[in-house]
Amino acid sequence: MLLADIQGVLRQANIPERYVWTSIHDYCGEDEIEYVSTLNDNDAEAIGMVYLGNIEGASVNDRMMSIAGTCLRNYINAKVMTVQDVIHALKTDSMPSNVSVLLIPNFFIGKKEGGHIADWEISALLGMLYKRQQEGKKTVIYVSDKKALEAQYGKTFINHLNGKFVPIKH
Repeated sequence: MLLADIQGVLRQANIPERYVWTSIHDYCGEDEIEYVSTLNDNDAEAIGMVYLGNIEGASVNDRMMSIAGTCLRNYINAKVMTVQDVIHALKTDSMPSNVSVLLIPNFFIGKKEGGHIADWEISALLGMLYKRQQEGKKTVIYVSDKKALEAQYGKTFINHLNGKFVPIKH
């Protein structure tokens, strides 16, 4: 299926083809690779992974596209989406329901760095994370500043991330 419709699969995953054929080791560290190895484990406590702060080496976007490529090679449905695309999909009730691993490279970027979403959109994002947890689906996100996220999104958001997401710091 992957080779038969590689272009369609890449379009759905929102990644360039090179990430399907390049080793995850070229972009990701051991903690990330270990998390990816548990993606098919339905008993895993962590339902997500969160990149925190300044990540050295490959960009978070490259890391997430590499993870998505690895998932596709292993027949796991993955998709990279910006937070803007996620919010739009939530508003239009068009959020992809068949995505096993959702990767959001700009989930939270502080206002000083050019990021901001409307207050009323915050609850939609938390609801999306809860729904994915309830469905046993994995989510990988980037948070530039955890304290700023707590100040803008609230303690409930932080509690969910702390309890259910594996932190990655480099």
